Amino acid sequence: MEELLGEFIAETRETLEPLAGEIVAWEADPSDRARLDSIFRFVHTVKGSCGFLDLPRLERLSHSAESALAEVRSGDRSADRKLVNAVLAIIDRIGEFVEALAAGEVYPEGGDEALILALEDNEVEAPEPTPAIVAQVQSTPRAPARSIRLDPKPGLQFAAAETQPVVPDIFVAQTAKGWAVELNNATLPRLIVNRSYYAELSGAAQDKGSKAWLNDSLQS
Repeated sequence: MEELLGEFIAETRETLEPLAGEIVAWEADPSDRARLDSIFRFVHTVKGSCGFLDLPRLERLSHSAESALAEVRSGDRSADRKLVNAVLAIIDRIGEFVEALAAGEVYPEGGDEALILALEDNEVEAPEPTPAIVAQVQSTPRAPARSIRLDPKPGLQFAAAETQPVVPDIFVAQTAKGWAVELNNATLPRLIVNRSYYAELSGAAQDKGSKAWLNDSLQS
């Protein structure tokens, strides 16, 4: 669990650095869906990780921000200045909490309810960070960040053989007249003809119709 917690701290730190610029840009242009999605993915990932790592305070904060951003993504709510400030305050708290975790400290209680309330569609503004809390967190030395390399093909741990391509039985293509379906001749069953026996049958055929049938059957 300690290793997983270390990975969570490193990944969250690494994501927080560029995310600050994303939030500032989103505040300038709330219609920017790409930046909104980026911020949403961050809080969604933090929420999932905190549930696994048993960090209920962080999980509740990130879940609240995720729910508010989900309303914006669905068009049920607009991204006004108040909401942007509230989301920024939540993300600031996540960063402070992560730094406390890295130092092995317990983040001071209090302030979570006000941050969550500010996310709601009401007149409550996000509170300013408590100076004592900020000073305590900022004075804590940061543990070195870890670099994590993910295996792009984890399935090879169970089977070393390369995956073989699947040959289709049919080809489907859209044409001007509609959809065209064509059989793949390479996958059709093949009949191996004994040519000696064919020659014997062909020689025994007395009429043109029989010979034509034999010839057509050989060609097909």
